[in-house]
Amino acid sequence: MAFRAWHKRLPWHEYQFVVIGSGPAGLYLAEGLSPFGKVLVIEAGPLGQTDGAGAGYYEYDSTGEPYPTSMTRLSMFGGTSNHWGGNSFPLSAELFHPRIGMAPWPISYEDYSVHLDDAARFLNLRPFTAPSPPTSIETGILAGYKHLNVARFQYADPIRRLGDIASRRDYRLNKNIDVLVDTRVVDLDLSVNGDRLDAIELLHRPSRERVKVRIGRAFLATGGIENARLMLWAGRKYGHGNPLLGGPNQLTGTHFTDHVYISPVEVFLDGRADMSDASTQNLHPAWELSEGFRREHGLTRFGVFPERGELVVTDDPDLNGRAQDYLDQSSSYVKLSPAFQFEQTPTPDSRVELSSRLDEDGFPIANVRWRLLEGDLAAFRRGVMLFCGILNQKGFAKTRVYESHRDEVWTRSHVHAGFHPMGTTRMGDTAADGVVDTDSRVFGLANLFVVGSSVFPSGDYVNPTLNLVALAGRLATHIGGSSWRARLKFGKNGADNKALLSGWSRLEDDGVWTDGLRAHIVVAVPDMQAIVLSGHGFYDTKGTVSINGLRVFSGYLDDAMGKVLKFRPKDSVDIRIRVEHPTTPKARGESDDARSLGMFITGLQVR
Repeated sequence: MAFRAWHKRLPWHEYQFVVIGSGPAGLYLAEGLSPFGKVLVIEAGPLGQTDGAGAGYYEYDSTGEPYPTSMTRLSMFGGTSNHWGGNSFPLSAELFHPRIGMAPWPISYEDYSVHLDDAARFLNLRPFTAPSPPTSIETGILAGYKHLNVARFQYADPIRRLGDIASRRDYRLNKNIDVLVDTRVVDLDLSVNGDRLDAIELLHRPSRERVKVRIGRAFLATGGIENARLMLWAGRKYGHGNPLLGGPNQLTGTHFTDHVYISPVEVFLDGRADMSDASTQNLHPAWELSEGFRREHGLTRFGVFPERGELVVTDDPDLNGRAQDYLDQSSSYVKLSPAFQFEQTPTPDSRVELSSRLDEDGFPIANVRWRLLEGDLAAFRRGVMLFCGILNQKGFAKTRVYESHRDEVWTRSHVHAGFHPMGTTRMGDTAADGVVDTDSRVFGLANLFVVGSSVFPSGDYVNPTLNLVALAGRLATHIGGSSWRARLKFGKNGADNKALLSGWSRLEDDGVWTDGLRAHIVVAVPDMQAIVLSGHGFYDTKGTVSINGLRVFSGYLDDAMGKVLKFRPKDSVDIRIRVEHPTTPKARGESDDARSLGMFITGLQVR
């Protein structure tokens, strides 16, 4: 990577790809594109950290519900990675299926999840597919609690700071990436017939020089607020509903969402509760309610982060006898003040607009009009109370709602934003329901793409960084010409069952089970390099997967699904699945089915 000095006559024509923004999504995308052509990364901020980075041009107004105008963004090389907290977990597969009040993501879960392991490595995280021993919260505190699950979040170790000296030194090794800092993209120009991005206008902030340059393919990676701001400003020059404004329904800037953060209760755990490993090895558990329970009660996804807690002895005179109101079986207890992080239901009334206030460069800053649905506020309160009710069931743990949150009806004053702006250039199936298509391309424009959390159609409750990086990797794979070249579908409704040779049972509507110790698949597609299996394992059955005689997976067969299984380029691959100790539904008392089941496979993708 070369940090280029500003000059109006830079060889712009040399760059096949222009990435606007140098945060985690932009830099990971640039890395992924660099094997396929020369990449220019344009960053409005400076190379290193400065006091008030972005002051004067990277600010925004807030005229809706109270929304923080600080702490959410950082204008410098490396973007918000330079103050990222490192907390990470993949999106739930639930988001990719219809939910009450929310449209599903228009891509499959597997299409996203195959990029998670590489994204995790980029962010100094371990693969989330790797098995981890259960924490004491799972084995001791939550054991036997129906409808409560644990999600094992990770913190990056060390936290990836893309703007630090070590990262910049690593990037210098990539000769196919150049970077311009202190250079702001201030406008986008469309072609005469309006079907492609023709040029971008740049402002070099130190010299105040401006230039328009023609480009090939451009990628907006400026963040959940700024992507929308730039498109809205550029779209002002063209007709109603043009692609920059978000098509016929003018969706750019709409459906602005954030995570909703609440600390409404104290949790008291019996002093015998073991919390010693709750935050070890960079594993940080979050309590979740089961999907079925949430659906029954009309709740969005949310997680409860217990943190480590404080051990308190019950004879402490400052307690005024309060401990005995909650626990009677122990001389001490652990007091927690957990944080609840909720998913917000997207609504078009929650939006980013252009403000009437201009920045110091003479351009409108963004105006954030954050809106929460009344139904969401009621659901947040209901979710907290139901969680407390479940936790109180066993007598091992008790909860107490803070007086500030005991109102029967919650208002906006009870909740806070989580500093994760999302959704303003949402992905959709058509231009009527999205700003970008399933390849992150702006509908109606052949060469403009958007990456980052702004393309999220819904946000889950988990932190977005890992997931926006995975989507950037997915886009790089597609653009680079190494996208999935074939998709095979098995079962009565599938067309590719001839690839299934031996070891398979009867065809089900949407897939087929292994039946026995071994199963065999042969796939012929020119110049293959990887496959991804879709399906699931039978309970906790283990096994192995080998490709062309080399073992590529060993462990729980359920974990083999969605994992990228790589091999040397071949025109034909021989896939062998070995099942260890298969069992039958009849042996488990489920039915009279006596088949020895191990893996149910619905299909596979070929790269």
